[in-house]
Amino acid sequence: MYAQALYDLASKKGAHQSTLIKNLVLLLKSRGHEKLLPRILAEYERLSQHMTGKGIVVRTGDEKSRKDALHKAHALAEQFSVDASSIRVVEDESLIQGYAIEGPGFRFDTSARAALLQLYRHLKTN
Repeated sequence: MYAQALYDLASKKGAHQSTLIKNLVLLLKSRGHEKLLPRILAEYERLSQHMTGKGIVVRTGDEKSRKDALHKAHALAEQFSVDASSIRVVEDESLIQGYAIEGPGFRFDTSARAALLQLYRHLKTN
């Protein structure tokens, strides 16, 4: 939520990213959430790359998923006409198991975290 808001504000004409980040730090400190800053900035960077279409990012939670993730990333690169040499692999400890692949115009997520979030949303709405 914070990362999306930061991205939306930074996308506006005349916005200064450094000022926005300073203000975000002040807001987080005032709410006692300053420990969230590294995760918010990582999500902001991920979102920026996804929205600007700079290649494909593969996030894996464990080494076991890496091979399957790379195979799927190459298939998605071909399907969406993205240069396969732009595939970048990132180890993401927040993914318990599985992987997530993001590129220009798509997001493919088979992680356990995504499944748990989907279950949570289902339980919350029903």
